[in-house]
Amino acid sequence: MSDPLAPEPKNIKAPPNINNLRSRINQYAREHGLGVDRVQQRVFTEIIIGLLDRAEKQRAIPGYLIL
Repeated sequence: MSDPLAPEPKNIKAPPNINNLRSRINQYAREHGLGVDRVQQRVFTEIIIGLLDRAEKQRAIPGYLIL
């Protein structure tokens, strides 16, 4: 089973601001029949994990654990 929240292989530019990001989330949720809250939670979780990964790679933090 494929993950409906996985990124699509396209050349998509990062949103310029939070309002644009929210608009994209709403559109994606509608197009795929998913709950907006669920998609928003997934996107924001991916952002936080990405920030933690980057901080760890730059040795700003020694590591992290997500429960």
